[in-house]
Amino acid sequence: MRKVLIEELLNYKNQDFLFMVGDVGYRVIEPLKENFPDKYLNTGVNEQFMASFAAGVAKLKPCFIYSIANFSTLRCLEQIRNDICLHDVPVCIVSVGGGFGYGALGPSHHNLEDIACLGSLPNLTVLSPSSRCEVKKSVEHFFLNKKPTYLRLSSLSEECEVNDKKNLNVYSNYFNKTKNNKILVLSSGFLLSTIFSIIQKEKLNDIIDLCSICNLSKKSIEMLNIGKYQKIISFDEAVYAGSISSHLNKYLIDNQIQTQIESFFVGDYSRIPGGDAEYYRDFFGLSHAKIYNVLKETINIK
Repeated sequence: MRKVLIEELLNYKNQDFLFMVGDVGYRVIEPLKENFPDKYLNTGVNEQFMASFAAGVAKLKPCFIYSIANFSTLRCLEQIRNDICLHDVPVCIVSVGGGFGYGALGPSHHNLEDIACLGSLPNLTVLSPSSRCEVKKSVEHFFLNKKPTYLRLSSLSEECEVNDKKNLNVYSNYFNKTKNNKILVLSSGFLLSTIFSIIQKEKLNDIIDLCSICNLSKKSIEMLNIGKYQKIISFDEAVYAGSISSHLNKYLIDNQIQTQIESFFVGDYSRIPGGDAEYYRDFFGLSHAKIYNVLKETINIK
């Protein structure tokens, strides 16, 4: 996904912006650095300074701050809140490796509370794209709205695209749409591509609706007619607060909609033995195998 972001920014030759990195992203950001040297700045390993500096520059032009997972979010949360959000300036905070993306490096590199923390801040939009076109739409949305934005990218990606590109938006998009409206699966980022691959491999295209929640907000849920579904399953590679699951459950309660729901998200991970990303995902029911089993139980795959 990070390569897609850089590729998309290369299309904004006539847009004035500044892209800052915290001494990371090598072998990915070079095209941007080489083509737009005046739009690129390496601040070094100094995320708090990068956030505050971006807030100042953003008074003149849109800025991006780019770093690994929680380094661009939790490490400089105070600066994001006080300098970026409270002043409502156009800074796009980009984190690479959301969730367990850097699994083998352990909890210090996991980015699981980011949505909960940043999603509660004023004026800020949280975006978690699941495909190339959603990344492009997210960049377009940022430049058009010029508001504080958090762009959560996976360090890995599988090829999957939305079902209806003509109606592509930055809120919620169907990646698979059926006519029976019985089962709806909601997710975002890397997990959605995992679910998409299962649906394709097991030929579930006529059984399960798969929808990406790119913008983690109330509006994304409101845009879906979820009351028509018999069962809704949500998968979040994040803690519950601010997640798709939390927005879904609140919407159902507020609107007194009765339907069967099942939610999978990250719980207490502090005492889990070390492992790679898939190991951590498996512990919380978010691995390829565990997601397959959930879908199997739901529709009785033989």
